[in-house]
Amino acid sequence: MNQQEFARRLKEQILQLQKEVENAFYFMEAEELNMKPSEKSWSILQCIEHLNLTNAYYVKAVNRAIAKNTYPDASTESYKMGTWGKFMTEAMRPKGGNIRWKMKTFQKLRPLNEVNPKARLVEHVVFEKFNEDMSALLAALEDAPKAPWKKVKIKTLLGGMLKLRLGDAIAFVIAHSQRHVEQAMKVKRAMHG
Repeated sequence: MNQQEFARRLKEQILQLQKEVENAFYFMEAEELNMKPSEKSWSILQCIEHLNLTNAYYVKAVNRAIAKNTYPDASTESYKMGTWGKFMTEAMRPKGGNIRWKMKTFQKLRPLNEVNPKARLVEHVVFEKFNEDMSALLAALEDAPKAPWKKVKIKTLLGGMLKLRLGDAIAFVIAHSQRHVEQAMKVKRAMHG
């Protein structure tokens, strides 16, 4: 598979995520969106807000990497995910509606109203930001295949100690989004029995 084909698959996954979020959550009441199944669980809105906090970093990093690209067009180069990128993406992606590995969230990526219980997440703002970031990734995927994904690296939120290839980083962001959309869907299913 070449980079252009891989990018096309990633775009399809993003469009599916946007559609899923819109169909599942846009018409829910604010009270339902903020309902937590337990004290230590996140609400639907908190799941999406966590994605916004995470995706904001990666959208900037991806766009910066694409803008810096000085290599010739590499869109027809073959592409296979790297070992770390594939491992991290598969670890994140839910399988059959199950989130396999529980992971601790960094403090800076926790929803504001979890860090500060007096804060309030504004529903339409949270969903608009989610859509904005997903649309920005779609736009980035128009130009991304031109950069040589094996050479262009993105620092993860784990810092400089772990970098992913450009294509792997975008796949990871999508898998992370799928994970937390599934988490939000579980909250909705629990609510509606």
